[in-house]
Amino acid sequence: MENEGSLKFGLGIKIWCIISILGSTISALVNLNIGFYSVTAICIGTVILYVWLLFKKKRIVFYLMLIVAIVRLIIGLVAFKDPSLILGLGNPLITYAFLHKYWKQMV
Repeated sequence: MENEGSLKFGLGIKIWCIISILGSTISALVNLNIGFYSVTAICIGTVILYVWLLFKKKRIVFYLMLIVAIVRLIIGLVAFKDPSLILGLGNPLITYAFLHKYWKQMV
């Protein structure tokens, strides 16, 4: 609990989380419109995880983001058979790049 009050994220990670939230929201709406409900659910889950990361600042949230990105990749490869979907793993990598300086303080 003490972690929540003492750890303050910098502007970079906050802006990145907002960009990711907006991107995932748009992706959810597009996929809902074309009927890809599994991808829509994953995008909504990603939004929830980024909001959770901003408020709770826990490592477990990042690990869950990574799992969600891998699941999304697998679903994309099975459904669309497009190997370029591996680029979707870039989002958690960029997130980690912003989080690495806070990593030791995150529980």
